[in-house]
Amino acid sequence: MTELVLVDPDATRLAAVGPVFRADHGARTATRPPSAGTDSLDDGLDGAAAVLIQLRVGGQAARNRDETWPLDYDCLGQETTGAGGLAKALRTVPLVLDIASRPAAARCQARGSSTSPTRSAS
Repeated sequence: MTELVLVDPDATRLAAVGPVFRADHGARTATRPPSAGTDSLDDGLDGAAAVLIQLRVGGQAARNRDETWPLDYDCLGQETTGAGGLAKALRTVPLVLDIASRPAAARCQARGSSTSPTRSAS
């Protein structure tokens, strides 16, 4: 890896996550690729060899709704495998498909890399 680019449309989050990533990554590895941050998804994808997506459409408020409304129907509210997970997927999948369809991401996939969503821990 020659560079890591963090993308977030929220400049405040980007300013908070960038330094934490650099400190953590530097503590774990002997070599530290340069990292950058941008609020532009297309700029972040440009020249990428691989893409890792970590997102939560609707933020923590949506997570709270996803995990609580199913309980009213005696269903599991867990957001990854329960009814809440379906609600999360209905919001998230269209965005992931949009990202994967962008020309820079398509070039990344054509080189044999992948675009894969991951569950956000926060």
